Amino acid sequence: MLKNIRIHNLAVVEDVELSLDKGLNVLTGSTGAGKSLILGAVNLLQGKKASTGSIRSGKDRAVVECEFEVEPDPSGRYDLPVAAPGSPLTLRREIRGNGRSYAFINGESVPVKQLQRVCSILMEPHGQNEQFRLKTPENHVGYVDSMARNGDLLEAYRESLRAYKRDRNDLDDFNERAALIKEKQELLRHRVEEIDRAAITAGELDELEAKILLLENSEKIFETLNAVYTALESDESGAAQGVSLSVRELSGIKNLDERLGEISTLLKSAEITLNDCAESVRSYLDRIEFDPERLLSLRERRAYLMELERRYAKSLDEIISARAQWAAELETVAFESEERHELEKQLEREKKKLARAAGKLSASRQTAAKELDRKMNRELKDLMMAGARFRTHVVIGENLDDAGPDGTDDVRFIIRTNRGEKEGWVDEIAST
Repeated sequence: MLKNIRIHNLAVVEDVELSLDKGLNVLTGSTGAGKSLILGAVNLLQGKKASTGSIRSGKDRAVVECEFEVEPDPSGRYDLPVAAPGSPLTLRREIRGNGRSYAFINGESVPVKQLQRVCSILMEPHGQNEQFRLKTPENHVGYVDSMARNGDLLEAYRESLRAYKRDRNDLDDFNERAALIKEKQELLRHRVEEIDRAAITAGELDELEAKILLLENSEKIFETLNAVYTALESDESGAAQGVSLSVRELSGIKNLDERLGEISTLLKSAEITLNDCAESVRSYLDRIEFDPERLLSLRERRAYLMELERRYAKSLDEIISARAQWAAELETVAFESEERHELEKQLEREKKKLARAAGKLSASRQTAAKELDRKMNRELKDLMMAGARFRTHVVIGENLDDAGPDGTDDVRFIIRTNRGEKEGWVDEIAST
C-alpha cells in the first residue's frame, strides 16, 4: 500500500508531502491545481524518461520519493527487497542538473530498471494514456497463472529451481577449484617429491647445529678435557689421588675424635665424586670425533636445509606441514573424475525434477490460456468490438539454464483490434 509521496523541486513544486490511508483516496482540484504533476512524479518511479527541464528553476536536483507498506507474498513471485513482511519500502528517483538520473531502493543505489520493476509490482497507474502493467510483457505470465491458480505449482517449481541452481553452482565451483589445482599440479608434485627426497625430520636443523658445533670444537674440547683428566688422575699431583691418600692417612685416627670422623667422611664422599668425574671425562674423551669428512657432510646438509627454508619462506616444521596439505590437494585431483561424476549425477537428478515441475506449469498455462482467450473475446464483444480477437501466445521453453522464477515459458498477449487487420503484440498495439 502506498503510504506517502514526497516531491522536492520538481517543476513548480518546491517541497510537498502527501500522506495516504487505507481505502479510497481521492485527489480533486481545478485545472492547474497540480493533479497531473503528482501523477507525473509517480511516473518517474515507473521509469519514465527524466530531463533537467523538470527540475525547479534555480535548483540542482529534483527528488520523488514514495513509501510503501508491503504485504506478505507467500508465493515469493515478486521477490521484493523488504527486511520483513509489513516493513516499509522506500523508492526514490533523483534527476540532477548534470543530466543524469539516479534510483534508490531503501537508500541503496540501484539501476533505474530495477526501480521500475519493483514500482510496477507495487503500483498500477491507470490514466488516459497509460496502462503500464498490461504493456509490460513480463507481467503477462502472471495473468495466466492467476487464471490457472498456479500458486502451488509455482512454489514447487521455484523450490526445484533453487535446488537445481544450488547443485549447478556446486559443480561450477568444483570445476573452478579443479582447474586451479590442475594449473599448479606439477608444482605441487615437484614440491612433495623434493620434500620426500630431503627426508626432513622435525627439529633436524637444531640437531645439526649442535653436532656441527661439537665437531668444529672437537680439538679444543679434547685438549681441555685431557687437561682436566690429568688434573684429576695424575699419579703425582692428581686431585683424586690426593684425596685417596688423605682418606687412607685418616683411616688410622678417625676413631680418636668425632670431628676427625666427619672429616674422613667428607673426604670419602669427595673421593667418590672425583672418581666419577674422572670416569665421565675419560668416557667423553673416548667418544670425541676428529672427522673432517663428517663435519663437511653435516655442513652441506645444514646448507641444503637452510636453502629449502629460504626457497619456501617457511621453517622446516612448516614445510613438513605444508607437504601434507600439498599431498592432499594432489589427491583431490586424483579423485576429481569420481567427485565430478557424483556432482553431475546429482545435477541431472535435479534437472529432471525441474523439467517435470516446469512441464506441469506449462501444461496448466496452456489450458488457462485457452480459458482466458475465451473470456477475453466474450468481453470484447460486450465492448462492441466484434471484429477484435484476443489470443494468448505461449511458447514452451526448453532451456532450463535460462529458467527464471516464473518458469521457462514465454507468455505474451496478441490482439487484433479490427476485422481484416493483422494481429500484433498487445504491448505494441495498445494505445499509448
